[in-house]
Amino acid sequence: MNALILAAGLGTRLGSLTADKPKALVNVAGRPMLEHQIRKLRGAGFDRIIVNVHHFAVQVKDFLSQSRYSDITVSDESDMLLDTGGGIRKAFHIVSDDSPLLVHNVDIFSDTD
Repeated sequence: MNALILAAGLGTRLGSLTADKPKALVNVAGRPMLEHQIRKLRGAGFDRIIVNVHHFAVQVKDFLSQSRYSDITVSDESDMLLDTGGGIRKAFHIVSDDSPLLVHNVDIFSDTD
């Protein structure tokens, strides 16, 4: 199954927390938001995860370069933030097959399966 985590946003509503790092790497309960979402998606059976990046993209790429995340694909919007629809469209070519694509914001937390 395919999942796209939207993590490219500027995170302006988080103020000083995103002055030197992307929203996706802001800690919640001791872990970056992005890590929470990856764990949740993997636990639900998603085997193909794509993360779009823009704001402090290098930091997110560095985080994802860790061996436990080496199977995650990055859709890079460093040149221009594409917003939600554009980010989905750009990443869609990465989807591995005709199976459905779940789109998930990096800052949405839920206990829904």
